[in-house]
Amino acid sequence: MLDHPSSRRLTAIRHLRPLTGDVVGGSEPHVFETEDGPYIVKVKNNPQGPKVPANELVSALCLDWLGVEHPDCGIVAIDPGVISAHPGARFVSGKPLDHGSAFGSKLLESVSGHFVQPELIANRSTIAGTLVFDIWIQQFDGRQFRAYPSSASPGRYDLLPIDNGFAFGRPNWTSKDLDGPVDTFAMLEPLTPLESSELAGFIERLSSFDMSAAKRIISEVPDEWLIRQERLSMRKYMCRRAKIAVHLLKKTPLMRLSALSAASHATPNRRLPSRIWSMIATKASRFRGRDGLPRR
Repeated sequence: MLDHPSSRRLTAIRHLRPLTGDVVGGSEPHVFETEDGPYIVKVKNNPQGPKVPANELVSALCLDWLGVEHPDCGIVAIDPGVISAHPGARFVSGKPLDHGSAFGSKLLESVSGHFVQPELIANRSTIAGTLVFDIWIQQFDGRQFRAYPSSASPGRYDLLPIDNGFAFGRPNWTSKDLDGPVDTFAMLEPLTPLESSELAGFIERLSSFDMSAAKRIISEVPDEWLIRQERLSMRKYMCRRAKIAVHLLKKTPLMRLSALSAASHATPNRRLPSRIWSMIATKASRFRGRDGLPRR
């Protein structure tokens, strides 16, 4: 975990291709070569909306702060010449990709077509930390992971969380959305049965999240991605949800966190189903006082 997470700065050397396969989403990411190898890049004028890069970057920094492993991420600078030199740097609509700053995550090749059984997941801590993150930030899309053979546990697999464009509720949130009541907490079923001890460290870490941590994270977002009011709303939202999420997580019986059925086992190239527990998707106002914070 990092108290002062920071974003890497990379440069797009050339456009390689659109991202293909089952994991391609509505933001239509493309693959660019950088000085650190190929990166999956989401530009600001993507079809889902201009806040997708900010959602992705802030989510990556929050994962760093929590201590959850994920693919290397950063801000990728794209020169106009890189776009104009490659005819394939276009969306399905034919519209050219935007130049300037974009979000990038290192391209990791998953185990193609392999369904990962829960008992074969090696990095259980990452699954636990991702669950806490999704509840905190409100990741309202099916949770996706990249799976690859574990070097520490032969015959098993490590899973890393990807795709946080739907963090903060949706790709096109407004300050009004984030400033509104914090009254929905969706909990995705974990991919493998979890013990309370596996969540405890992440819950304890989240309990220390404060406005100074939020400011440091949001300060990493490029100026052209968010206006001042959006930054302020994002910081307040993160702090408010952290406090309530900790309260709810501590009260949730871990026996309810069972593994998914065989039909919903983790697969590296498919979006996982968003199964929501009614005990968490309740009106959080039950737990809040007039100041919006959990009642003691």
